Amino acid sequence: MIDSVAALTPKDEIEGDMGQQHVGKQARLMSQALRKLTAIVARSKTIVIFINQIRMQIGVMFGCFSYDTKILLADGTKENIGKLVNQTKKVRVLSYNFEKKCVEPQLITDWHINGETDYFLQFFIQNHTSNGRRGFSCTGDHKIHTPKGWKKAKELKVGDEISVHITDTSLTPQQEEVIMGSLLGDGNIKKFNEQTAYFREEHGPKQSAYVSWLAAELGDITSNMVTENARGNAIVETKHLLRIGDLHGLFYPKQKKIVPEFLVEQITPRMVALWYCGDGSLQTGTSPWKGKVYERRPRATLYTNAFGDQPESRDRINRIFARFNIQPKWRKCGDYQVLNFSVAESKKFFELIAPFVPTPMEYKLPKEYRSRYHQSEPQQSRQSQLLRPMRIKEVRPRVPYQNGQRISKQRFDISVANNHNYFADGSLVSNSPETTPGGKALKFYTSVRLDIRRIAQIKKGDEVMGGRVRVKVVKNKVAAPFKQTEFDLMYNEGISREGELIALGEKMGLVKKSGTSYEYDGVKLGRGYDATRQFLRENKKVSGEILRAIVKQLKDGALTVAETSESEASKETE
Repeated sequence: MIDSVAALTPKDEIEGDMGQQHVGKQARLMSQALRKLTAIVARSKTIVIFINQIRMQIGVMFGCFSYDTKILLADGTKENIGKLVNQTKKVRVLSYNFEKKCVEPQLITDWHINGETDYFLQFFIQNHTSNGRRGFSCTGDHKIHTPKGWKKAKELKVGDEISVHITDTSLTPQQEEVIMGSLLGDGNIKKFNEQTAYFREEHGPKQSAYVSWLAAELGDITSNMVTENARGNAIVETKHLLRIGDLHGLFYPKQKKIVPEFLVEQITPRMVALWYCGDGSLQTGTSPWKGKVYERRPRATLYTNAFGDQPESRDRINRIFARFNIQPKWRKCGDYQVLNFSVAESKKFFELIAPFVPTPMEYKLPKEYRSRYHQSEPQQSRQSQLLRPMRIKEVRPRVPYQNGQRISKQRFDISVANNHNYFADGSLVSNSPETTPGGKALKFYTSVRLDIRRIAQIKKGDEVMGGRVRVKVVKNKVAAPFKQTEFDLMYNEGISREGELIALGEKMGLVKKSGTSYEYDGVKLGRGYDATRQFLRENKKVSGEILRAIVKQLKDGALTVAETSESEASKETE
């Protein structure tokens, strides 16, 4: 048995120099060898089996769609895939560019009718705009994109998520500031469905001017503004949006409002000012002393709703004000905790927020801090085409001409330029064909195959520096397969050694993390992940000590991880 014909290599190619041409030599030698072998095999009465690696035929795939599957075209309309194929329409469809991370139009380059099938799998996917659903029908072998990569349709089940094209409103930075700042105070978010939510804030009749100002700041995402409802209160509400649904998940992880961790780094003076407008008060008045009446110096008080009963939220609030070099004190007030600012700390606090407190709320500022409000230029939100995970609500077989299904047994598919994917009724599906260099050979010709998937982005500000990746050994001829690990893969750098030191050190308890700051054995490593990596890169002595401590714990069996050789440890230290 010869395994395989594709692996047979001419002697000249092995012993020759790089760059020499050997076009067709393997085929000629194989032809000659078979002619010689024929006589020898006949005389010796031997059976010789040749195994070859067959490349997938271009233009033929097993996965296809039913005639009535709607394909999303570049102009936003939809067309049955059967009509596109039968009429060989040269139109552009919407496709997803994974490198640019955007939806873009691409031209159909080929059309395929791939025979008949006994049944299709019919998928129903949740719809982000309502509690309804949308769906498509395909064969079990067609590949559909999920947050975990491409999967065959027959591998998916109810509850799994697939990647879906949606058009939604992207909030401007100004709108996000208004919503997040208000959420710290009287604002709240209400869920509309599983994906979307809306922001809402309600005040008494005396604050109707402030509610009108909030509606103006929220701009075109405002859906409802009432200056006086049945209770006499003023209300502002926004549209049902995906981004606000995301914020609901961050501020209400267990259906109770918290101060999320990301806000410690992203909070702005404008957000703090909106918090104070909603839940702050100015403490003034007079105090009698020795027969005289004295004017009290103004002080700020900030109510924290239920945040004061949450240790994590209290810690984040302390860190928020520490960023602005302000140190308030916590005080019990009835069932809640409030933040009291001393006279000195109040001055710093008022100086911070005064430019962002609008006219209707200036009464909450001391006189010397009023009339500083600067009206920002209004910004318009924009419509964005996004790729979002949506849950599968139902999967069922769809048999042509049965149970009222008036569809053809014929299978249809298309080929799309460049990105090799398109949207079937909004769901991202693979192109026909989806080719791999080497055809089918790659998966069994290689000795080791690694499946690498990004699970998180690593950012420095708004710039993406790299990603956290999960690597699984899906094939290994030289060692045990199916091992799995995670590490940081930095652009223009590769695997981050320093990132591994931070991750393993923190996991083993060697590196301490407090907020965003890292510390090792009393040595401050840096504030923030990127700064800590830079410190370890520049301070080889400290990184060497951490590495030796990690290796020692691994040898002692304190943590079971992938084997780390002592020679690698000493080499890295050098």
